[in-house]
Amino acid sequence: MAKTGVHQMCHAVLLTALLLAAPAFTEPPSPPPPQPSPSFADLRLHDQHGEVHALAPDTTTIVFAADMAGNKIVNALLGARPADYLPGHRAAFIADIHGMPRVITTLFALPRMRSYAYRVLLIDDAAMATRFPHRAGEVTVLRLRELQPVATEYVRDASALARALEGGEAAAPAAPRA
Repeated sequence: MAKTGVHQMCHAVLLTALLLAAPAFTEPPSPPPPQPSPSFADLRLHDQHGEVHALAPDTTTIVFAADMAGNKIVNALLGARPADYLPGHRAAFIADIHGMPRVITTLFALPRMRSYAYRVLLIDDAAMATRFPHRAGEVTVLRLRELQPVATEYVRDASALARALEGGEAAAPAAPRA
């Protein structure tokens, strides 16, 4: 009898130890979503023509498209606006193309983008893309103050993007840049 009592106690201790250790065997929590960089003052990106650009110091809005659906939303708006629309609203458009196969980028995407009247700054590596929050199928609108993000908004269509660019801090057209 004493042996069975010890045996049962060992089972109880072992079971308790396993239950206490169980969280250690579960999958680690998902990493938090990417957060905007504390500043975009150091940002240098190529445009569709291969020229390197930094954001103008007076930039108040970044329009970021992380996927094809987001790019279509931005292109629907900007294709119907004059070439100075983004600079006039102190905004920059950044497209994430790092996941696109290089051959598709070279043969199709870049030649089409070169016909755009507006500048497209391009992200072509995954590490840089993590600086920008995004949601699938939406456009990220990052509000900046002194090139530091202060607010994030997501839009799903061209009219909402126009409202985002033409309202708020980005609404007042900037003085012409020298």
